[in-house]
Amino acid sequence: MKNRITCVIPTSPIPSHPSTRLIDGAVESIRKHIPDVPILVQVDGLREENANRREQYEEYKRVLPVKALQWGNTKIHFFLEYKHQAEMMRETFDEIDTPLLFYLEHDWEILDLPIDWTGIAGTVESGELNLVRLYRWDAIVPGHEYLMNGESVYHGVPVIRTVQWSGHPHVARVDFYEDLIAQFRGGCRTLIEEFIYGPVVNAPWEQYRCAIYNPPGGMRRIQHTDGRESDPKFDAQF
Repeated sequence: MKNRITCVIPTSPIPSHPSTRLIDGAVESIRKHIPDVPILVQVDGLREENANRREQYEEYKRVLPVKALQWGNTKIHFFLEYKHQAEMMRETFDEIDTPLLFYLEHDWEILDLPIDWTGIAGTVESGELNLVRLYRWDAIVPGHEYLMNGESVYHGVPVIRTVQWSGHPHVARVDFYEDLIAQFRGGCRTLIEEFIYGPVVNAPWEQYRCAIYNPPGGMRRIQHTDGRESDPKFDAQF
């Protein structure tokens, strides 16, 4: 997979810093599944509301290059100013040399369960799907069923088509992501999910062609380690 997928990990100040235990867990899970892929860690600048975490965050940032050497094939991109996910993504496309990306925030881990990475990559590369997301639960949450568009199999990969956009870990084509981010106004400091959810849910499924991995025996393949804990979610800045 090293020539096909780059893992993109956005990271920002959280209560557990300067500890690296959460991003360590994320990277360890990646290396178990797709061990040789390049990793791009996007290290956000400090938002004014997080000024109380400056000292801890600076120590965390100081340690990351050492961690990158341990993880192998890892590039760290430090942002001097607060950018948030959308702008960090916009500014690092030229650092991705593979046709696909695997987006995994710093407080997610892939479970030690089988995943057909080859089939997922082939399906997304083909353009039949633009994105395949891994799922947090064993089955579709009942309240989300109206966002689903039926089961299908692509390249031997069972999926559920969906018009629900989520920031949960997913494989996507880089060119598809570039088109998504181009919809954001420049300087739009926001979660990617916060902006793109509306356009996807209000469009025909064929426009964005997103799906959720649906392996037999239960869909759950990821877990959230809750980096934000009790910290508030700040509003987007436009």
